[in-house]
Amino acid sequence: MVAPRDEHTAVLDEPNGTMVVFGGFQDGERNNSVAIYQLKTNIWQKVKHPENAKLPCPRSGHTAVVHDGSMYVFGGKADKGIKLNDLWAFNLLSHAWKKINPVDEVIPEIRSGHSSCIYEDLILVFGGIFEITRELNDVYGFSIS
Repeated sequence: MVAPRDEHTAVLDEPNGTMVVFGGFQDGERNNSVAIYQLKTNIWQKVKHPENAKLPCPRSGHTAVVHDGSMYVFGGKADKGIKLNDLWAFNLLSHAWKKINPVDEVIPEIRSGHSSCIYEDLILVFGGIFEITRELNDVYGFSIS
């Protein structure tokens, strides 16, 4: 069983019959843990990473999408409410994280509370909150290929 959490993401990994849950608040603190729920067997698995593994920072208010065997996580809020605009890929088979660095200079502003979806190999990011008094109304696309 996984402890209750909020402001996390949960995505469906249909080929493997699982739901993958990442980050959010757990017991009042942001975390960067990954839990996998096996839909057919009703079993939870907590993903354990090697001690020196490179991981995204604990976060909440981020988004996640699944494409071609990876879960992509974008943005959100880190500790002390610091907004993020980083992109990470979590391999759904090896459970390894990889930070994705853009190859051009077009990078979305920092944000949380936004929406993301996948269209073909394009991650689309829409809106969100830049500051308490500034909502965003923009769309960015990141080509995975």
